Amino acid sequence: MADQGNDSIEEEEPEEVRLESPEEEVRPEGEIESLVPGEKIIADTKPFPLAFLPFYIPGLYLLAVTVFFLFRKEEIIARIPETVRSETGLVSFYLVLGAAIVIPAVGYSFAKLNLRWVISGMAALVIALIVKHKVMGQPWSTDTETAWIAQNAELLVLALFGLCSVLSHEVYRQSHRYLVTNARIQTSAGVFRRRERTLPISKLNDVYLHQSFLGGLFGYATVVPLTASGIGMGSDFAALAGSASKKIFGLPTIGMTIVGGHSVQIPKSRTHDALFGILGAETVRESLMKVLAAREVRLNQ
Repeated sequence: MADQGNDSIEEEEPEEVRLESPEEEVRPEGEIESLVPGEKIIADTKPFPLAFLPFYIPGLYLLAVTVFFLFRKEEIIARIPETVRSETGLVSFYLVLGAAIVIPAVGYSFAKLNLRWVISGMAALVIALIVKHKVMGQPWSTDTETAWIAQNAELLVLALFGLCSVLSHEVYRQSHRYLVTNARIQTSAGVFRRRERTLPISKLNDVYLHQSFLGGLFGYATVVPLTASGIGMGSDFAALAGSASKKIFGLPTIGMTIVGGHSVQIPKSRTHDALFGILGAETVRESLMKVLAAREVRLNQ
């Protein structure tokens, strides 16, 4: 009888190991306490580096332009007419430099519907000029015999701005974390100011997937969770304005302005609210749709 009792005890010990080990394997580091029993991880990821290329482009462009002007500065100044150069000094060179920075920034801001790119470009140029001519006290003349660093201080400052822009956006990309389970979608991002959002799967109505041409080549896409309350939706607005004025029979000038536009609601979200530019996006979407389908089956039974 004693031998039989010992055998039954030895058979129960492996069962405890089998119950604990699966949960420890599926839970990611740093999120062990947040998962509830029965919750399974679908994805634990962050944006793919190329997905942030639109954020890198302004900094890379500023860096490339300033490096070009840095090595071609004398040639560019020589192409400016002598009469203009003698009267304006470096101002004429700065006008060319400013046009090379601000005009593309205006176009990029218009394409992205965000004025921060043109504002940032103009602010960087103004700060660079202040550093050279106010802080360092360099003259506005083109024919100065000073150190190379002092002569090109404005371009070095602009190059530093471009480099810092690229690095800061890369640090911001690294701060993202997307945790998708069969119960919720948790997104977080931010270095100095952290933004976090947890969306229960029960609130989902649809899952939208957007993949760019570059994303198709490298296998990344954006997954936008959509809810009945409007989370995951944004709007694109287009407007057209026209005005005319005319002076009639000696009366004061009469003017008229006509403005028309329309807004379209489309799936759109910020990088910290959606699963922005992740690898395996199609697999994540399919898994979420299966969870939604299983929920509908249970509700209709």
